[in-house]
Amino acid sequence: MAVGLAAAFFAAVGVCIAFACGYALLSLPTSKESGAQVADGLLFIAVSAAYVSAVMAFLAIVLIALPHIIISHRLRHSSRNYYVWSGIAIGLLVVIVAAVHQRLYPGPPFHMGSDEYFYIVSGIAAGAISSLTFWSIARPDRWQRGRLG
Repeated sequence: MAVGLAAAFFAAVGVCIAFACGYALLSLPTSKESGAQVADGLLFIAVSAAYVSAVMAFLAIVLIALPHIIISHRLRHSSRNYYVWSGIAIGLLVVIVAAVHQRLYPGPPFHMGSDEYFYIVSGIAAGAISSLTFWSIARPDRWQRGRLG
């Protein structure tokens, strides 16, 4: 189970890095920056996305996913679809908690724009892919009764 959780963590971080860099590339207008400037910008975005997503993924796994896995095991819910939908729900929950936190400690005025929609989609994708990664490695559908991974 520990290997599955570690893989899920790295999958979530990797998805968020890929989404952030992809979004940055899509957001670039026809620019006059050199390839080196674009590469430097993408490196900064990748490092920033890795840091933020690692913190959020770690907290989500420890505070939400691990208790969810234990409860799901006891309730004998172990299908791949169950874990993917659970991952989607956990990813969306993390985005909602982050949005509530932003409202409690406000920065600039909040509105739903393309950045916020991107954040929601990347959170859902990270949750789904990381839960599928966990399921593929840990295979909770094969766990012996009464014993976790």
